Amino acid sequence: MQPKTLIEAVKFFSDLDVCNEYMSSIKWPAGVIDCPKCGGKNCYKLETRKILKCRDCKKQFSYKVGTIFEDSPLGLDKWFVAVWCIVNAKNGISSYELHRALGVTQKSAWFMLHRVRLAMQEGSIVKLKGTVESDETFVGGKAKNMHEDVRARKITGRGAGGKAIVHGVLERGGKIIAGVVGNRKRPAVQKAIRENVESGSTVYTDELYGLTWRDERRSLELLARESAALPLRVVPTFLGAHQMPREFRERRADYVRELATQMLPEVKRLGLARYCDVFCDVGAFTVDEARTVLAAARELGLGLRIHAEELGPSGGARLAAELRADSADHLIHVDDATIDAMGAAGVAPVLLPGTVFALAKSPPPARRMIERGLPVALATDFNPGTSHLQSPLLLIALACGVLRLTVAQALTGATANAAASLRLQDECGALLPGLSADAVLIRGSSHLLLGYRMSEGPIERVLARGQLLDPRDFSPFTSTKRP
Repeated sequence: MQPKTLIEAVKFFSDLDVCNEYMSSIKWPAGVIDCPKCGGKNCYKLETRKILKCRDCKKQFSYKVGTIFEDSPLGLDKWFVAVWCIVNAKNGISSYELHRALGVTQKSAWFMLHRVRLAMQEGSIVKLKGTVESDETFVGGKAKNMHEDVRARKITGRGAGGKAIVHGVLERGGKIIAGVVGNRKRPAVQKAIRENVESGSTVYTDELYGLTWRDERRSLELLARESAALPLRVVPTFLGAHQMPREFRERRADYVRELATQMLPEVKRLGLARYCDVFCDVGAFTVDEARTVLAAARELGLGLRIHAEELGPSGGARLAAELRADSADHLIHVDDATIDAMGAAGVAPVLLPGTVFALAKSPPPARRMIERGLPVALATDFNPGTSHLQSPLLLIALACGVLRLTVAQALTGATANAAASLRLQDECGALLPGLSADAVLIRGSSHLLLGYRMSEGPIERVLARGQLLDPRDFSPFTSTKRP
């Protein structure tokens, strides 16, 4: 039972045995009591004295040991009610009010209030460890109680104006710590994580995209700058429609409108991307939202791509067929009717075996797609969240093992069909006269090795646009002989 009112809290915590059991469930959730002196786990209760004792070192200790209540003569019945009052007082609580509510002196109430507040301060309690999730959100705002019509007139920006940014870290299976941060830029978020998470822990966050015009533009500009210095062929894609920003989750239509009328026109004007890709899936963009964004992209002359049917049947693949998009990615939950519609519309299925393998998902029906005449392409889907796969050679091996493709089908999907899905079939993707000399020479007795060798090498030669490159610039699994 969790008390919801002050009366319930007073009644619930009036029994010292209940208080002790409640404290025990918090301190030792697994039910095994650790001795604070020797660390032994052979402890038992002294029922007559309401305390605990270690059988190994004979140490006697109270349920309050190691807490902010440890050296206080006040009982847990007073402390727990005080904590309830403090955390449930929306406008704060004074020591005088606490003194009247608990029947303790004002001096004791001030001491209790000071100690609880100190424990609630950011960084003043035990840090989280192990696997920790980091996230932030926007809370409050001057317009939160406005009528919808008034709010629509007054809030015209990104929706975060007047709101506090609250950052939280969650220990998986454990505690959570949250607090206000000045902004959600890297230094502020990293500082909050360092203050609340132990060194050596693994921190996850779901924010993989910029989701603001400034950040999306910066990503595309960095891509253009780096690709200009390499002989590699890069096809930039705008990914602003892959996740709904937190501040727009209650006003989804506003972000869709911003994508269609502000971001995409700027992408086109600056020549930053050739494609627009929308994540149309369960929990991401709906079919109608994706249609609005992609229709705007098509009007601007950008190519269309869709990530769909990864998390569930979403209708995104059918939308790809409807709009005659160049490709649809993932397609784990696609059905035969949709496969036929994609084939009739010329939509290339791009399958991502690295994601299927990393997330332990059921594979898409790759063989059925090939049997129905679709040009199945393969991609690594390299990203820090669901597919940390960089190797195209390992991609081919996974396609054979996970998608059940033959080596020839996997090799074709990673080369010729991949190029065709980007409208590059007249430039690259095969070793034919007139096409770009892009090739990787691997030492081995047969191309069949690609189907089961779960490594990259040894790579002997790398050619990009006819230029011979040092393979050691691309992989650690290479021959020791320099070409």
